[in-house]
Amino acid sequence: MSETTKNIKIGDKFNKRLNKGKTAECEIVDIIVRTSIITGENVGFEYWAKSLSKEYTAFGMFEVSETTVMRSRLNGL
Repeated sequence: MSETTKNIKIGDKFNKRLNKGKTAECEIVDIIVRTSIITGENVGFEYWAKSLSKEYTAFGMFEVSETTVMRSRLNGL
C-alpha cells in the first residue's frame, strides 16, 4: 500500500534535529492510519521513521510528527 498523507509518503527523507545543533538524516518507514470504529472515518495518522545516519542508528524506529517531516524534508514535495 502506498499510503500518502499530507504529501508525506514512505521513503521520504528529512533531517531530525538533535541536541547541541546536531541533526540525523531519517526516512519514513511506515504510516499508520487510525480509524474510528463508530464512524469508520480516518481520525489520524502516525508517521514512523528510522535514522539513516550511522552514529544514530541506535534510535531504532520512532514516531515523528508530520510537522517535523514537512519542515525539514530533504527530497522536496
